Order: sequence, then structure tokens, then C-alpha cells
Amino acid sequence: MKLRAQFVVDVTATDYVQAADHQKRLGAFLEEIKRQYTDATLTIRERRKPKLVRRPREEDSLAISE
Repeated sequence: MKLRAQFVVDVTATDYVQAADHQKRLGAFLEEIKRQYTDATLTIRERRKPKLVRRPREEDSLAISE
């Protein structure tokens, strides 16, 4: 049986220097985990705010009548 375990850590960084510091600390945790789980990996992604999409108003939609 294969399993996948995930840890999710949300961090906030004011700049790239602070982000690199977080990455370094998380990398240290990864090294500890790799002692027992050698295939462990670390992926860090920037979380962006979702773009808001304006819904069309009813008067903006086209109505087809026969």
C-alpha cells in the first residue's frame, strides 16, 4: 500500500529575504524528516490572491425573443 502524507504550512513574508529565511527553516525540518523518509520533498509556492471576476448583470445579458 502506498500513502502520501502532506504538511501544509502557510507563512507570510514581507519580502524575498524573509521568504528565503522561511525556506531555510523549512529545509532544516525536511532534513530531519529525510532521516526516516528518504524520498521526502519540499515544495514552496507563492500563494496569490484569486482574481475577482465580475458577474454580468441581468440587463447586460442578451435576451433572444421570437
